[in-house]
Amino acid sequence: MSNENEVGENVYKDLIGFLDANRSDLRTAATEAVIAVVDRDGMTNLIRHGVVKPLCKLASRESDDTNDQSNTNALTALLHLSSNGPSAPQCVEDIMDAGGVQRMTEIALSSSRSPSDNDGWRKRVNLSLALLANMTRTERGAVEFVGRSVPDEAIPTSKKIEDGEGEKKLSIPSRPTLPLLLSRFLSDTYVVANKEDEEKEEDKEEKKNDDENGDDPYQHFAAVLMNASQIEAGRKFIMRLNQEQKLTSSVLQKILPQLCSPNPTRRRGISGTIKNCCFDTDASWWLLNEVNIAKYICYPLAGPEELDVDDKKGLDPDLWLEGPDKVREPDKMARLFLVES
Repeated sequence: MSNENEVGENVYKDLIGFLDANRSDLRTAATEAVIAVVDRDGMTNLIRHGVVKPLCKLASRESDDTNDQSNTNALTALLHLSSNGPSAPQCVEDIMDAGGVQRMTEIALSSSRSPSDNDGWRKRVNLSLALLANMTRTERGAVEFVGRSVPDEAIPTSKKIEDGEGEKKLSIPSRPTLPLLLSRFLSDTYVVANKEDEEKEEDKEEKKNDDENGDDPYQHFAAVLMNASQIEAGRKFIMRLNQEQKLTSSVLQKILPQLCSPNPTRRRGISGTIKNCCFDTDASWWLLNEVNIAKYICYPLAGPEELDVDDKKGLDPDLWLEGPDKVREPDKMARLFLVES
């Protein structure tokens, strides 16, 4: 029995060693082996033997070889381990211990290295934000993410300086993260239009819920924003007024149109963000009177049912003008968040 345990220990040690290998084919094979582990005991053993840290390093590793899929595979493996099985919470903690919040934010704000890498870049961004959503579900992750971005709104980036005694690495602020991620989330530039018009609606819904689908790489920022709004600093960022060019608006008012997005992942995350903001009693008057939040909450919940004249009194016309053509929000979680709001 002890020999079997020793063999098992050596297998995990060898696997972790291959994740740090210089050869890209070995790294890719090792990540594929991790992804192939789907049973709970196997995933638990991987996490217990410390596979998370080398996967995090590999996820941040850049390669000039367009055929090197090890960094994308590492992100896929981390998402799989942090989303499934009884050891998923421990995996999330290990990712954060390895600087996962900063690593995933940097990947999400990266740029495609070449036109040939565009699809791979989209997939990496999508996976990194899905991982960031997993981390920010915890209070520690949300506090760390928002703390790096508000009020300093900058992410540390390793830069080297000379101080006369040799080279040192310093972690210094470089660029605002939440505003940059928000601008990419709201931009149509990164969303690939679906060219298959004949594709069935249920297939589209399933595809858009696929964590590895890169057609909308910033879709999971909606979930990150929802998780960030669980803490006070996150809600302040979302609801603070930005007075520029004589226009007074907030992040919340900018994201409200996403409730009508064709992507259910976006609608679900924004619905949850609204719910968390509505629980902030200090903002109730502003939400009701300045933002007119009730209309935005009720519109997705309204259906094709015909209303009597008495029922229409006091209702915003947008809630009943579409008549029988009005489609109620199909996503169960989005509906739940809106009802709770």
